[in-house]
Amino acid sequence: MDNMETLKPINFLQNPHINAKSLDYIEQQVGIYANLFEIKLTKPLKIYEYAYEVNPEIADENIQIRQKLFKVGYRELKSKYGFFFVSGNSLYSFKKVEEIYIIKARLRKTDYEVKISKFFKEKTIKDEDIKKDELSKHLIELIIKDILLANPNIERFKDTYIMKNKGKKIGPFHFYPGFRISFVETDKGKFLNVVITQKFIRDENILKYLEKYGNINNKEVQKEINSQMKGRSFKVCYAKRNYRIDEIIFDRNPTNQTFNYEGTTINLIKYYEKAHNKKIVNKDQPLILVRKKDAQGDPLNLYFVPEFCHLVSIDDEDINAEFMDEVSSFTKMEPNQKVERINEFIKLLQDKTEDDTNEKWSSKKKSDFYGIKIIPTELFKAYYMKETKLLDGNNRIVDKRSKDVNLVKNINLYKWVLFYEENQDNNEGFLYEKLFQASRRYHINIGKPKKIKMPYGANANKWINEANKYFGEGKSEYDFAIFLLGDNYNIYPKLKVHSLCTNGYISQVIKVDTLWKEGGIMSICSKILLQINAKLGGALYTIQKDKALKGKKIMIVGVDSSKHKDKNNYGTGVAMVASINDSFTDFYNKVKIINKEKISKEDKEEKEEENEAKSLEKEEEKRRKNQEIFNEQFHFCINEFIGEALEVYKKNNKGKKPDWIIIYRQGVSLQQKEFLKGEIREIDNTCSTNNILYYYILVNTKSTFKFFQPGEEEGDEDNYYNSWPGLLVLDGVINRNFFEFYIQPQQVTQGSATPTCFHVAYGNLNFPEFIPKFTFDLCHIYSNWEGAVRMPNVIKCAEKLSKMTAKYKLNELNDNLKIGQAYL
Repeated sequence: MDNMETLKPINFLQNPHINAKSLDYIEQQVGIYANLFEIKLTKPLKIYEYAYEVNPEIADENIQIRQKLFKVGYRELKSKYGFFFVSGNSLYSFKKVEEIYIIKARLRKTDYEVKISKFFKEKTIKDEDIKKDELSKHLIELIIKDILLANPNIERFKDTYIMKNKGKKIGPFHFYPGFRISFVETDKGKFLNVVITQKFIRDENILKYLEKYGNINNKEVQKEINSQMKGRSFKVCYAKRNYRIDEIIFDRNPTNQTFNYEGTTINLIKYYEKAHNKKIVNKDQPLILVRKKDAQGDPLNLYFVPEFCHLVSIDDEDINAEFMDEVSSFTKMEPNQKVERINEFIKLLQDKTEDDTNEKWSSKKKSDFYGIKIIPTELFKAYYMKETKLLDGNNRIVDKRSKDVNLVKNINLYKWVLFYEENQDNNEGFLYEKLFQASRRYHINIGKPKKIKMPYGANANKWINEANKYFGEGKSEYDFAIFLLGDNYNIYPKLKVHSLCTNGYISQVIKVDTLWKEGGIMSICSKILLQINAKLGGALYTIQKDKALKGKKIMIVGVDSSKHKDKNNYGTGVAMVASINDSFTDFYNKVKIINKEKISKEDKEEKEEENEAKSLEKEEEKRRKNQEIFNEQFHFCINEFIGEALEVYKKNNKGKKPDWIIIYRQGVSLQQKEFLKGEIREIDNTCSTNNILYYYILVNTKSTFKFFQPGEEEGDEDNYYNSWPGLLVLDGVINRNFFEFYIQPQQVTQGSATPTCFHVAYGNLNFPEFIPKFTFDLCHIYSNWEGAVRMPNVIKCAEKLSKMTAKYKLNELNDNLKIGQAYL
């Protein structure tokens, strides 16, 4: 393993080009609208290519140094080459320069010289090049961003372009609608993908916001402020700029913070008056520190006055029913509204408003100069799959209209404890009554609970101490605990950690308000009862397997990860779930927290002087090495889990191992999949050793695509509708280079549906035809929901466990709960 050349190469799967007509589970072909645009050129674009070299020589892959060198010389280069961009070892421009040009730059105490040749290649870009040529695509993407920013009503937040003139006041915020754009590779070439998004900017300035923490002169309050504010985005009110907070500095203020401005040393008060015509009211306020690097790569501290800054984020305490209803009125759009908004993007590129900051170049003028035209695409092909057939406990096809439900596995609830606050005397009896009524439909026998009344306002420790009497470490005579909470829902995290990790007992925490949500008390209690049944080892339904799968023993695995943040401690919580029976309803689970900060400290072997400037090469190498260590631990824990799950599977299946393993992996984007090669290599080795075939599938529920079906009746062609469950996209929109497909598994009655993307990245199963329908079917048997969800049940379970791990800081699951679904 020490010699990298001996490692098995990992090649990601190519598109198998499945013929939809040959699939017996396809019912119908339809045309769908997708939020994609074609780029047309009204005239050929001529571009000139220049080679460049750097002296002293730098490594070809050292992109960071190259970027900084061109950043240092940006103004000089722009005056010489006009609009330009750099890709690889070439500089591209619309301007023809006949002579060699040299720029000099200093980075981290090293003098560099960039020598640019006279132009050596002339390239003309035509319509057809945009869809197939990477360089042409890259150029057009830069041009479109340039056109957008010429519109004075557009402001950029990283990859989001908001419309300043369409802001709306919602609660303590201003809501700004906007767009995100990117080029996507499809079966039909490269298209512009336009996604509707938004930003919320807090109305009150940051100085006013800090007052909620109390006396900001108190040292403890200052620590709390910095732990909560670090990393948050903010906007300055006097420019189109956004930053992230590194620290709030309490020993500096606008009076004592000075710097050199136009050759004179001045403080921030005078600077803001001169540079921005702004008068600072509070001269004793702390300062916001943003740490950056200057053009030479040296550390640069920027100080901002909180009085002129606004947070670009929403706090948990801002979220309430009234606020969310108002937000939903702007963000939850029906298909027709969504299509109309997406198409508004074209108007932004044709806006004629001129702005002095853009040298009187309007978006329309720039569009004409470049010869760019954007038009909606024609309809793409899609298919509907046959309805999933669910089987009940009698192995019969489920009739969802029936009032009598035979679950695959129902668990009677006889011995359980109900903990409730003393002011909930009426609700505790009402809860039992409604659970009992709901139990009849599902043939679950439910006994009366042992009731424990808790003092009003009791803290988490008091609840835990009481729970210890009935669910101490080891076995208990009781099977289940319900905690009924009123206003003290903040103790929920500690109760879950105590239940899932510390003592290892099964529990359900219910907030009283939940019982009275819209939908009816019986509906709520039915869902609670089914959740309890699943936690105790029960299951709703199973799927009727395709004939091709009969006799095959299959294990499905779900892996999800969520970033875990605990003050100065950053890491990732990894949740892994594997099925251990033929009906995919029993599971083995594991949680692992990988701490990045700890890895970083362990890896610091070199002791350098505090003020010694590190080279960019060393910094990049250190970052890369740290990431490799993190990836190795991540990969190892997943492969280790699969090995453990195989042993549990064999134990649960009379010593027989699965024939196939299907791994669904969430939390990794298509762009990051190169980092997965180590993980896949470990898994491939385990499966090969055990003679098991497998597929490794990336799951993305945050697809940027929206699919809508146009009306089919005469006169209804201009209206759009959400697709029905079972929509499958196998070609057209998918990336032509990979094995991927899109599914919309569930019914969407409000707003607009987002399809789930499944990218079959690797594996040797060599049976691509069965995966789309099998995946769709698995979306129907998540035990926490009677209908279909957006992903297979096993990855939905992993997602649930992963989020709980990150949010509530779960440790490893208690050994008593590694089999089952106690975390639902």
